[in-house]
Formats: sequence, C-alpha cells, structure tokens
Amino acid sequence: MEVLLDESTLGARLGGLAVSPDQQLLAYTHTSSVAADGAPVEYDVTVKNLDSGAVLSETLRAAHPKLVWGAGRDGGQVLYYIKPDASDGRAAELWRHVPGGADDLLLREDDVAFQLALSQTTDERWLLANIESSDTSEVHIL
Repeated sequence: MEVLLDESTLGARLGGLAVSPDQQLLAYTHTSSVAADGAPVEYDVTVKNLDSGAVLSETLRAAHPKLVWGAGRDGGQVLYYIKPDASDGRAAELWRHVPGGADDLLLREDDVAFQLALSQTTDERWLLANIESSDTSEVHIL
C-alpha cells in the first residue's frame, strides 16, 4: 500500500481529491481558512506529481472543494475548478487550469440567486457545469 497524501501532515483539512486521466497528477483541495465554528470557508488547490512525489509550485487560491480533470486539446491534462464570488462566497466562476500554465475563466454566474456546481459524466468524457438555485437548475456540457 502506498500513501499518496497524508492529511495529518498537511496541517489542514482535505476537501476533494482528483487523479488526472493519465494518473500522473493528484490535485487536492485543503482548507486555507476556517470559520469560528471550525467549518471550512475557503480551500486552496495543490497539485502533486505522483511519480516523483513533488508538489508543483503553483497553488490555486480560494476554490471550492470539487475538482475535475480532463484532457486538453493538445492531449495534456487540464484541471477544472470553481471559485467563489468575492462578495458573497457563492460558487460563481468556473476556471480551467493547465499545470505549469495560465488559468482561464470559462463561465461566470452573476445572478446571486444561482451558484455553479461541477460534475462529469460517468464515462468521464464530458464536463458538466450545473447552474443551480433552490427553484431551478440548468446544465452546460463542456
């Protein structure tokens, strides 16, 4: 048995984990701030190379815990994640991150009645960006 990540050595609570399609990278979210009651307020995203065990130098700040990997147009690995709105904390922005490269904003929900959720089809072929409120939901397939 190989330990890929030991939460007790992080000094933070884990949120979500996702292994890249080529099984070379592990992306994980961990708390970067907590409320007075101990509930997570924000998560940061860290990416670890599973072959070398090295943590990539880039850290993505202020994300929601759910992460989804996909293949990029050039065959490389792409990480999708959601960032909260700075004013109200709701899940408002869908971002694409290429390890070692720049991040791109793909979708922003400005209506405060709605928030984004991220999922993937069971065959992992399609990324689903769900825009949800307490009354309605719409899905964007990427």
